[in-house]
Amino acid sequence: MRSASFQRWLLTRDYRELKRRKPGLPDKEIFCELVYRRNPRWGEELIEQMVIDHPDLESLSRMIARMERGFRGFR
Repeated sequence: MRSASFQRWLLTRDYRELKRRKPGLPDKEIFCELVYRRNPRWGEELIEQMVIDHPDLESLSRMIARMERGFRGFR
């Protein structure tokens, strides 16, 4: 388990690297690949929906941290 701020740092670092290696790839696909690398057991459909719902690194990192802690719902 990692905090949201650490998740954001990891995602930002990996995003820059992947963007450098594949400059023509859209952000949405990069985000999906980054999340899938960390949590392949979540499945592609769930990850795609997470990226649609959280289109920036900050909100996506918060959601990943919640999911890894076993977050079961929204209040």
